[in-house]
Amino acid sequence: MSVSSFRSNSTVNDLLDNIQAQATYPYFKHRIQSRDFARENVIKIRQLSASNKPKKQLQPLKADWKIQNSKYDHVKPKISTFLHSTSRQIEKLDENSIKNEEIVPKLRLNLENEDPRSRRPSSSSIENCAIVKSYVKQNAAKAKFTPLKRCNSASDLDAKRNEYMPGFVPKYLIERKKEIFREKERERERKNENKKKEIYPNGHVLMSQEERLDTLKQMKEHEEKLVKKLASMPICMNTLRLRREKEQIEQQLVKLEEGIKIFSRPKNCESPLGLRANALFTAL
Repeated sequence: MSVSSFRSNSTVNDLLDNIQAQATYPYFKHRIQSRDFARENVIKIRQLSASNKPKKQLQPLKADWKIQNSKYDHVKPKISTFLHSTSRQIEKLDENSIKNEEIVPKLRLNLENEDPRSRRPSSSSIENCAIVKSYVKQNAAKAKFTPLKRCNSASDLDAKRNEYMPGFVPKYLIERKKEIFREKERERERKNENKKKEIYPNGHVLMSQEERLDTLKQMKEHEEKLVKKLASMPICMNTLRLRREKEQIEQQLVKLEEGIKIFSRPKNCESPLGLRANALFTAL
């Protein structure tokens, strides 16, 4: 290998090194971390509360109302006296608890030997009894003196059987049945009255059977006459008089058909003026 070729290679390498040094690479921006404001607020609140805690002082509660009259300002509330008395009683019990430890075994022996029926605690020994009281032993002692429950004899059982009446309905059930029957009767009467009101309007009276049939017969006869009269009229009616006469006959026939339907029913009612007279008046 010649020297010139080596030099040429070295120059090429230098050029490549310079180009690589001057080359620009892609620039990646650093991602900005998002702040957790909620966490920061919690930390600040805790810091403030910790700094303000020693500053706070216990203050008495203020009453929302005040007595205008200062007459009872010097009077102490009863609750304070009650609390004071209870605290003193507790202190006394604590003081006496040491003394009672020595007395307890003696009292237990006395209670075991004593009859439970004749045992009555005095007012002075209430505290001691309350401490020594044993419900298990008391129940065991009472169990000895409880009277035994005997079974009923055969005569007592027979008497109870005789008193019992099988199939006997109690009095309250009989009264309830009667009350239900009366309610049903009232309901039936009310329904019948409503039906009558629906069939017969106010101010109308039931029509007799003979009168109904007589009226129906007359209406049918009058209908036959009108039909014959209409059939005898000429087909071509050029005059005004004939047209009017035909219209009147047709109107009367329509009214008679309605009347015949009404009087064909088994029961009919009439007004004080008379349904028969009205029907005949409209038909004629």
